[in-house]
Amino acid sequence: MFIRHRILGALLTSAALVGCHAFGGSYYPHRAELSETRQADLGGAEILDVQSRNGALTVLGEDRDDVHAELTRFARGSSEEDARQAVEKVTVEISKPGDGRTLAIVVRVPDSLKRRSAGANINLRIPRRLDLQAESSNGRIEVENLEGNVKAHSSNGSVRTTRIVGNVDLRTSNGRIDVDQVDARSILAVSSNGALAVRNSHANANGETSNGPFEFELLTLGERPQVSVRTSNGSVDVKLPASVAADLRLRTSNGKIRTALDGARVSGMSTSKRELEATLNGGGGRIEARTSNAGIQLSTR
Repeated sequence: MFIRHRILGALLTSAALVGCHAFGGSYYPHRAELSETRQADLGGAEILDVQSRNGALTVLGEDRDDVHAELTRFARGSSEEDARQAVEKVTVEISKPGDGRTLAIVVRVPDSLKRRSAGANINLRIPRRLDLQAESSNGRIEVENLEGNVKAHSSNGSVRTTRIVGNVDLRTSNGRIDVDQVDARSILAVSSNGALAVRNSHANANGETSNGPFEFELLTLGERPQVSVRTSNGSVDVKLPASVAADLRLRTSNGKIRTALDGARVSGMSTSKRELEATLNGGGGRIEARTSNAGIQLSTR
């Protein structure tokens, strides 16, 4: 079945019902999926805003001028026919509201399907120059190879970014955050329940989690670096360049502090059982790491 829509000009959709089968739950044991592919012209848009529901979101930046979307809608029903009817009620809207600077992709699930495990998986290939704003109410977010700023928030799922040349703002209320190869002014990573890892990156960074370990590896930092790492229940491991010029403060309420400051000029060091302060290479910036129930390890190289 082929369907034509008019969204930012010509939009071609190819849709196919890919199957219904028994899937968990005594009330709605059958599941239906509806897959489709869409292309949308930017028409001058500079920001992509994605609002996802109950499904995974993946975004890949490429050398292209349009947005290619692979969508899979799904829902459960009491019978195969009921599941088919339910999945038709899940919609994915693509539009350009307001001043035209933003291209919006929104998954809508009616209230009548709240108990039907209904939602959509979204796989996007987009121009790498776009800024991205993405929110998921229940699902993981993965973003790769963009040159714009990335803001990705999930209420229940992991968040991962790789090869981003722009500021990064990542948040999840229940899941792991992974950041790899980010070159920007700032990285913000916040999870209320999950591990955080920032690797192979060049940026000021702030990270916070209430329950999980924290790993930070920053390859270069600016003239007045700002790095803050906090977790209430997990170990902290921070790796910094030996040239970093900053005031250092490490604190734990229940754990050991270990440092290996190879290649750095250290002055004004003050240590106690649970706290360490020092100045690295004359200071100027701020490096802070804190945990309430684990150890801290910081090294330079």
